[in-house]
Amino acid sequence: TNEHSDSVDFASALSLTKSSIFMTRAPSIGPEIVASRSTSPTSIYVQWNHTIPENKVNGILIGYTVHWNDGRFDHGHPYSSKGVKDLELNATNYTITSLHEYWPYSISVAGRTSKGAGIRTLRKVTTIDDGKNFAKFFRMFS
Repeated sequence: TNEHSDSVDFASALSLTKSSIFMTRAPSIGPEIVASRSTSPTSIYVQWNHTIPENKVNGILIGYTVHWNDGRFDHGHPYSSKGVKDLELNATNYTITSLHEYWPYSISVAGRTSKGAGIRTLRKVTTIDDGKNFAKFFRMFS
């Protein structure tokens, strides 16, 4: 009887493993962003917690993806400032650099499985102005 119960446990485990592998999707919720702020005229810091519930990961979490978008210019435009950075599972923060001064950005963080990045948690942040380039900002639109 012991052989029978071991084979049932093995079969159950195998079935669960197969369903986990074939049911993997991107996470259906993003992590909680706990901080997002401009740290210089050309950089934004974003920090998140590892808060994606296990039942919303939809597979095995392998890392996080940070997206940023200036929201004003199409990709490829000389002033465009968009980007994506894939980070390891133990990452809890990232500093985005080489941004425009005094500029509004959409910053988002998503969990990532083998199927890709999932639903993003979004924050809006404006880079700070150092006082030197405020006039340049208006010249670009005049």
